Amino acid sequence: MRAAFLASLHLVGGLLATGCREEPDLDHPGVDEQRLEELIEAYRDDPDRDRHRREAEPAQRPIPVEEARDEPAPPTPTVELAAEAWRAIVAEAAEGEADAYFAHFQDPVPCFDGRADVPLATARNTRFATTRPGRGIVHLQPIRSSADEVEFVEYGWTGAASDLSARLHRWRVVLRRSGERWWVTALARDRGSLCGAAAAEAPSDPFFEALERGWQSHLGRCEGREGRPARGRCDPASAMPEPAVLCRPRLGCPLTDEMPCPGLAACREHLQQTIDAFLGTSAE
Repeated sequence: MRAAFLASLHLVGGLLATGCREEPDLDHPGVDEQRLEELIEAYRDDPDRDRHRREAEPAQRPIPVEEARDEPAPPTPTVELAAEAWRAIVAEAAEGEADAYFAHFQDPVPCFDGRADVPLATARNTRFATTRPGRGIVHLQPIRSSADEVEFVEYGWTGAASDLSARLHRWRVVLRRSGERWWVTALARDRGSLCGAAAAEAPSDPFFEALERGWQSHLGRCEGREGRPARGRCDPASAMPEPAVLCRPRLGCPLTDEMPCPGLAACREHLQQTIDAFLGTSAE
């Protein structure tokens, strides 16, 4: 009896011990645990893991961004209107129409040939106020602009090439709009300031510089013949730059003639028209 009782206790204890025993961890069937560990370690050591992650992410549509360009911004309508107005004013000066020319100047002129608040009657009697026939524009360079005011540097000339009296110049001109009319508020030589106010530096114009170099050399070669018809070696046409040579670098094209250059024909025509205007002026 006692033996049977002890046997039953032993059996119950064994069952309880079996039910409380912690089951061992089992590996996932079909998975090479060692190989998995090797892959994890390889990923951790991979210097391009961020790139792998980005490539795995859904592609996002890039936001278009306009690329910066070295080309100058196109003229605004205000600049175009001011340039058109100034060209018309210069045309009146070229025809010798002094009254019509100075009718566009503010009185007094806020800045005229380096002096401030010059009475118009005084300004028109100075040597700087030339209105004789023989006046033209090679290039008009905008410097600054606002809704009602524009500053240019005019690369131009006065006088006649036919009798060697033509002189090239760089002038500052400021036009201010009042209603539908443009008034000249400044006209001065380009010396880095406008009546004491600092002026932004004007970019160079290769065509004007080539024309200026050629003309200065020509005047030196024909010194003493000013005011007389220029012939032979003093023919002004011999001092003119070649448009074809200047247009390719102006347009950013290869210098080789065999290479295509968009806009070349229009550039040549424009420069040749400027040269013709310079050569075609004559003193009356």
